[in-house]
Amino acid sequence: MGEKGLRLSEKTFAALMPGLCDNEGKAAEARKAVEDMAERRLTPKDKSVFLRLVTTLCKAGDLDGALEVHKKSRQFKHVLVDPRQYGVLMRACVQVESVMVLSRCSMIF
Repeated sequence: MGEKGLRLSEKTFAALMPGLCDNEGKAAEARKAVEDMAERRLTPKDKSVFLRLVTTLCKAGDLDGALEVHKKSRQFKHVLVDPRQYGVLMRACVQVESVMVLSRCSMIF
């Protein structure tokens, strides 16, 4: 949507994010939307989008993206990091065999 020159509103984010967050094929778009929301300081009404997106990114194998979304979720007003995000991230970090990724994971916890 952004590439078509459309500026997403808070209501548009609320409508789009649940579908984007649950679809591995759309996870990159959801990640861009979270970045746009953070930049514009728009807090999502449905706070579960962060856990859902972190879970989807981990399933898709994008651990770096999941860690970035986890960090970004702290930037939003009135959003507490869901403790289940840590469990999802820990499981994903354990499944990854790269020492470099594991060292980045350890910085989150």
